[in-house]
Amino acid sequence: MKKLLVIFITVMFLAPAIMNAQIKLAVGPVAGINYNSYSGSDLHNATWNGMGLFAGVQADLELAGMIGIEGNFLAIDNRYASTSSTDNPGTSFSYFTVDVLLKWKPTIVGLYVLVGPSFSLSTTATGYEGSSSAKITNANSLFSLKGGVGFDFKVSSSIVISPVVMASWSTTNLVPDSNVKVFTVSAGCALKFNIL
Repeated sequence: MKKLLVIFITVMFLAPAIMNAQIKLAVGPVAGINYNSYSGSDLHNATWNGMGLFAGVQADLELAGMIGIEGNFLAIDNRYASTSSTDNPGTSFSYFTVDVLLKWKPTIVGLYVLVGPSFSLSTTATGYEGSSSAKITNANSLFSLKGGVGFDFKVSSSIVISPVVMASWSTTNLVPDSNVKVFTVSAGCALKFNIL
């Protein structure tokens, strides 16, 4: 009964703000680079890091002034890393990634903060066996936590350019039965067109 009362009171307070809010939606392409750093006990103190690309579509839904939701649908999200080891000079994991991020805009015009979950479905993965490249067939899908900051530059009443810097921490291992995770710092830019 107490839970129902709390839910009812919460809805009553939030409903006017949501009903009076001007909902805005902007959609457009997004692209950038990933800096990837692998970590875990199965790397045996080796340093694994490298660069990859990401590209896809971004949807930016503004719900109420300072609060919104940003969705990224990345058809290409590469997590390449290499090491100085001659046995395995590089590994590349590629994903189809969906981010659902809470967007908070403080009072500083244009600045925003993002935080939320990210799900990456493995599409291809390659590594090395000796000196020859080999497919990794058992790559895990990744669940990650993301956070970052960006800035909305209004080009016109209907076009916005949004550079953003994000950090992503995977909570799942890259492959089953291993202790290897990836930390990614990404920098990119979206070109968004207001449609609502």
